[in-house]
Amino acid sequence: MATFECETNEPFVKVKWLKNNVEIFSGDKYRMHSDRKVHFLSVLMISMSDNAEFTCKVIDEDVSTTAKLQVEGEPLQILKKLESTEVPETYSGEFECVVSREDAEGSWFFGDKPLSPSMRPVTLIQPLADLTVCEGDIAQLEVKFSQENVEGVWTKNGQPITASDRVHIVIDKQIHKLLIEDTNKEDHAQYSFDVPYQGISTSAKLLDMSAVEGTKAVLETKISAQDISSIKWYHNDKLLAPSDRVQMVSKGAKQRLVFTRTYASDEGHYKLVVGRADTSCTLSVQTVQILKPIKDKECSESENVTFEVEVSHPGIDAFWTFKRQLLKASAKYKMESKNKRHTLITAVLECEVANPTSEGRWLKDGQPVDFTENTLSEVQGAVRRLVITITKATDIGEYTYQVATSKTSATLKVEAVKIKKTLKNLNVVQTQDALFSLELTHEDVRGAQWIKNGVEIQPSSKYEITIEGVVHSLKIKNCNTQDESVYSFKLGKLSASGRLNVETIKILKKPKDVTSLLGGTAVFELGVSEDNIPVRWMFNDVELRPDASYRMLSEKKNHRLTVQDVDASKEGQYTALVGHLQCSARLTVESLRVTRPLKSVSIPETQAATLECEVSHFNVPSTWLKDGVEVEMSEKFRMQVQGKVHQLKIMNTGRDDAAEYTFVCGTDRVSATLTVSPIVITTLLQDVEAKAKDTVTFEVTLNYEDITYKWLKNGVEIRSTDRCQARCKQLTHTLSIRNVHFGDSAEYTFMAGAAVTTARLYVE
Repeated sequence: MATFECETNEPFVKVKWLKNNVEIFSGDKYRMHSDRKVHFLSVLMISMSDNAEFTCKVIDEDVSTTAKLQVEGEPLQILKKLESTEVPETYSGEFECVVSREDAEGSWFFGDKPLSPSMRPVTLIQPLADLTVCEGDIAQLEVKFSQENVEGVWTKNGQPITASDRVHIVIDKQIHKLLIEDTNKEDHAQYSFDVPYQGISTSAKLLDMSAVEGTKAVLETKISAQDISSIKWYHNDKLLAPSDRVQMVSKGAKQRLVFTRTYASDEGHYKLVVGRADTSCTLSVQTVQILKPIKDKECSESENVTFEVEVSHPGIDAFWTFKRQLLKASAKYKMESKNKRHTLITAVLECEVANPTSEGRWLKDGQPVDFTENTLSEVQGAVRRLVITITKATDIGEYTYQVATSKTSATLKVEAVKIKKTLKNLNVVQTQDALFSLELTHEDVRGAQWIKNGVEIQPSSKYEITIEGVVHSLKIKNCNTQDESVYSFKLGKLSASGRLNVETIKILKKPKDVTSLLGGTAVFELGVSEDNIPVRWMFNDVELRPDASYRMLSEKKNHRLTVQDVDASKEGQYTALVGHLQCSARLTVESLRVTRPLKSVSIPETQAATLECEVSHFNVPSTWLKDGVEVEMSEKFRMQVQGKVHQLKIMNTGRDDAAEYTFVCGTDRVSATLTVSPIVITTLLQDVEAKAKDTVTFEVTLNYEDITYKWLKNGVEIRSTDRCQARCKQLTHTLSIRNVHFGDSAEYTFMAGAAVTTARLYVE
């Protein structure tokens, strides 16, 4: 530790400290304090960086003093030198050296070029891989680097790619993704990701491969050089020559041997030779067996015929022939392939004549049919058959078979199935159902498929596939984020796709714990981020259904569970399930009880009596009884509630008010007795004789203080005035009348409860 000290000519001067003209402050490194005129700076934990000038400056004054702190350190040496290292490609490499001082600062160089954290070389961790998808599906190409946010460019066949509604470029830290929605044949290309300033380009030794006879197979490898044309491929040590079926593709560093359709004879050992380098693999070809052969068919006139065959492997590109001629899918011939089953549907016009030896002719729209290799006439006994391969619209019309003057006709109609209303992208919230619908031009269409990520969807508890006339629908139930994808509808060569986006739900308001009284009502409330989301309520892990005890209410984002007629059996944990989210709250059931009972009260007549008790809960219903009869609110009886305290006030009590009073709350009740003591006049009024303008005083004495009383004159209550005043002092009550006159002559009465006394005033 080093301490600087300076002194000013005046005490209590404010100063600040600077290091190399930069202000420093008290903390773990520095301590500053002042003692009247003396000011101190202590530098703690000294290092070589503290070798500097320190200044003490008076605040708001151009007065300062400076001193230098010299730090002598041990000589800086490299104790452990760098060592060469070797790591596999894409792995991290680490260099380490040890110096003699911890505070030493140094620089790293790559060759003669200084390195900074941002200039650390980028390495490729996960290169691009070839991808095969079905038309209409979503394609995802992905590459990963050793650092985050690497700047690079996606290219297609060497041309930069720009983002669009269908093509998305995503950067997720170290991973770069290229997403292509609703893929088509134009998307078939060579895709690359280039990092120009690092000289990195990602675009995929031969591997053993197995293929099914009749399907496409590709043998692929990469070589270190680009665009080499002197490539040779060998099959079982025999040099291969390219053909329409076997093609050799060389593009950049990639070398491919492509079989557009594999035969069993293609099985064997393959080798790629480039100069002195070579790589080899084995191709296995699984032969296709016919499990269910085609069968002869007979049909009636104008009836469609279906030929069906089943093979041992799915995904086979089968072809149909008629009299050794290749058939093409058309309005006349409908060809379907689903898993291992292949079907051919064709139209046959057939009639039967009475005489097998009779000769007739076929007409189309009244004109003789021009027989070709696509329009054939067949005779089988008495059966005459016309088989038509419809390849153009002119083959459609009315066909007639005529024998002498007898003839029979039928119309051949061919309509191609088309998509009338296609699929639309859907946005749903978690837990909701998603419904894709598509409308075709024809009903009763068979062979349709729904596909997700190249895999056909089968009906299940998750997926519901329905056909209503021309409308084909796919319902995805209880959607979650894993259901996000592109969904495709396929029917032969027809296809349509739609994307499903699933938004996540958030719980904005969780239900709170509730305490309820026996017989009361408890309410749990839940708030979510989206409208009309289904919520399931559980009680002790059992799902609740609406009934007399439970009511569920949902209004947009707010959901409420009401528990009615609460009893001990409904106490426990209640849980709200929203998709994969859940939150819980507890219902505690308490019984209502009286915590402070009534006390019996004894009061004199005319006074107000107050009966009071306290209950365990706020805002609870209660009942007051007098000798078992319910008390109603009136001028006589007043009922008050202050928090948990309940009061019954009986005003101007009389002897009839003496009784047993009961307070009832829930199942609990308490009672107390009210005793009303009668008022007794111990000193009665006396008659008085007086002269005019005299002052007269009537006086009476009672047995209780603070009672309610009144004075009467000839039966009419007297109100106090300046001339006539009624007074009370403890047990004595007086009525004074000043300046009496003849009109004051009357009968005066004092009344308190049931006690009454009367006297007369005579004025001369």
